Amino acid sequence: MKKQVSFLALTAVICINFFLINVSISKAFSPTIINSFQGKTYNGWYPPDTMGAVGPNHCVEMINGNFTVYNKTTGAVVQSMSLNSFWSGYYTSRTFDPRIVYDKNAGRWYAISADNPGKANNILFAYTDGSDPTGTWHKTKIDTDSTDTRWADFPTLGFDQNGVYIAANMFAISSGSATVSVWAIPKVSGTPDTSHVNALPSTTSYGFSLQPTCDYDPDDNTRPYYLVSRYNSSNLRLSKITWNGTTASISVDSFISTTSRTSPPSGRQPSSDDNIDTGDGRLVNAVVQNGKLWTIRGADIGGEAGAAYYEINLPISGTASLDAENILADPGSDLYYASIAVNESGDIGFGFSHSSDNEYISAYISGVDDGTPLDILQYKAGTANYLKKDGNNRNRWGDYSMTMVDPTNDNLFWSIQEYVNAENQWGTYWVSFYVPEPTTILMLILSTMFIRKRKQMFG
Repeated sequence: MKKQVSFLALTAVICINFFLINVSISKAFSPTIINSFQGKTYNGWYPPDTMGAVGPNHCVEMINGNFTVYNKTTGAVVQSMSLNSFWSGYYTSRTFDPRIVYDKNAGRWYAISADNPGKANNILFAYTDGSDPTGTWHKTKIDTDSTDTRWADFPTLGFDQNGVYIAANMFAISSGSATVSVWAIPKVSGTPDTSHVNALPSTTSYGFSLQPTCDYDPDDNTRPYYLVSRYNSSNLRLSKITWNGTTASISVDSFISTTSRTSPPSGRQPSSDDNIDTGDGRLVNAVVQNGKLWTIRGADIGGEAGAAYYEINLPISGTASLDAENILADPGSDLYYASIAVNESGDIGFGFSHSSDNEYISAYISGVDDGTPLDILQYKAGTANYLKKDGNNRNRWGDYSMTMVDPTNDNLFWSIQEYVNAENQWGTYWVSFYVPEPTTILMLILSTMFIRKRKQMFG
């Protein structure tokens, strides 16, 4: 009888404690950092256009000025060269705006850059034979405008099981209007066929800073390939590509109506009136997972820099629709250049820059598990103010960011983010992390409480 009463008392104590801590349990989870290591530091370029990807054994950082391969377990540099050296023999003058992705279903890396800014230029494209980024790269250049009246800027990159896709803003070299161009490269037996580069119509209808998606759905050969843009403050716009053999065709698809949000305000930093340029609200990246398109953009959230992210349902046929939209924000602070990754379970990982009147620009991560937002977590602290103004008087930062899922562990997220490592100097830092399961953590808490209370009662 005594043990029964004691057990009931123990249960009551656990319940009371559970209700006392329930508020913090419901929203106090943070990502769990597994590994982190230093990326590149200031190399004379600004902004660096922070960009990277993760493969089975390596992390590859491809930014303005540098191409660097790391051992993803130790963070040791395996290979390093200038970006111009990587593209040696293919560029006209000065390579810039690089991007790199790893296609886990094909087991290949894809990379792009542009060259010769402000003049007739090329998109530079490369792919590997396999999963080793220090091995053979097959490279080519794509003439962005046969009339040489426009030049390509802000190229973007994506893929699916049928092809590799590139988009770019096209600006007039001397005079005229700006447009957007798209190129589609078919895969033949899983290999990009650069002898059949499809130059698709150049138009403003797609929306500027168009993002091709990284489509991780492996077996869906019937759904069109989607690209997405922030068309205006209250609409996303989808475009889609279909294939007939090695010939691609593109059509402008539906508008996706969203909450109207303006571009983010400047990011604050301590002891400085020179706040950080946080971009114009364009989409940072876009992924497809389990028939859903996920994308994220900078936005004004309550007068501060934050992000809005979207989940769009992609049907095999018919019209795409918005399933959900949410915000990523930290009241009293600014976060910017946030990127998004989604795993097969629907967990979300974020990486972004973060600062305030009391915090130098630092590298952060966060996530969402089963609809439960996690706390934001700093993984590399900034150490000084930052001031690098361009010819338009902008204190440039970004312009890119990347977060991704490990191709060999679907529960592990990676991100590469920018921070200030010295006065007026940026650095990049890698991190891998788990998005915790709230129910698992709750059970661990309750289990620990049960053991402690039992020891107190029974010795």
